[in-house]
Amino acid sequence: DEKTIKTYDQMAKKYDDAAKAIRNLNEQRIPPAQILNLISQLQRAGAKKLAKQLLEEHLSGVSRNSQALSMLATLHGEENDFNQAIALANEAWERKAQSTQASSTYYGPAYYSSYMPRYGQVDNLLNELHRYYVGAGKSDELIARFKQVVERQPGSVQAHENLASLYRAGDQREKALEVYQQLAEKRPHLMQKRLGVRRRADEQRDVRARLCQVTRDRRPDPPVGPG
Repeated sequence: DEKTIKTYDQMAKKYDDAAKAIRNLNEQRIPPAQILNLISQLQRAGAKKLAKQLLEEHLSGVSRNSQALSMLATLHGEENDFNQAIALANEAWERKAQSTQASSTYYGPAYYSSYMPRYGQVDNLLNELHRYYVGAGKSDELIARFKQVVERQPGSVQAHENLASLYRAGDQREKALEVYQQLAEKRPHLMQKRLGVRRRADEQRDVRARLCQVTRDRRPDPPVGPG
């Protein structure tokens, strides 16, 4: 009806104005994070086709940064275009690794004390990579690739973490445990600290579960209806 058409026209104009503003910001060399935040808002609002176009423009003329690559990979993944999503996410992964390696926090000594992921936490980009490879029927290929990294860098905590995370994402917990055991043999002090964190987390979960059970036990019995 007329009201629906008017609403649609207003939304279209709103998205068009937003796209123009984002293109202007690209020309002004505004920090990529600010621009990508605006594109992300369009994406969440449902203007995914426009968001995709703006991301492609951003990557071709402004900055091929890992965040933009990852966002575009997500859009391709939602369209089941897993091969393109894999290509973009792989580039995002490499650029992320290069960036963090350059700042000596990804593979360097500072990583071990300051940037160790919490137990059970999976790098979101790695998780997305796994999802795309599964969608393309290539999960074994991804596992093989990260196993090779462990073989090339047998002392790297991050390499072991990545491989274990992929096994967990694929619900192969026994294999993930094997990777952690290998790492424990090479870096026992680090693993003892991690296991301590894991035990405390397990204890907290147990306490919460007991409190929930006590709360349930204390609830009054429901009234019995006339029989």
